[in-house]
Amino acid sequence: MDMDETKILIVGGSSGMGLALARRCLAEGSGVIIAGRNAARLNAARDELGCPAALEAAVVDISREAEVAALFARIGGLEHIVSTAADIEGAYRLLPEIELSAAQKVVDSKFYGPLLLAKHGAPKLSANG
Repeated sequence: MDMDETKILIVGGSSGMGLALARRCLAEGSGVIIAGRNAARLNAARDELGCPAALEAAVVDISREAEVAALFARIGGLEHIVSTAADIEGAYRLLPEIELSAAQKVVDSKFYGPLLLAKHGAPKLSANG
């Protein structure tokens, strides 16, 4: 697929796989929106990527439906949505040590978050996406 003139939302784009994907997509000529909960991390990622004109950053908590809806209302149409976001802090413990709140954050970020991205993002996808 020709990546020129495509617009891609990468949730979790401030680090790891999301940041690497953002770098690659920008190099291929795509417009990229990196999104995440932490503004400071998003700004650091923008700096690391060189702040090209084709790059935007958006603060959003994908477990909150109103924030996801507002994000898509702001960014408009796009071709691709990728989510590498995860809130797994406190989840990698022995079962008797796991707090329910930590497990709930994992479910929010890895199940409900992508569900909300699909719900609000699908109507914004182009026919080519």
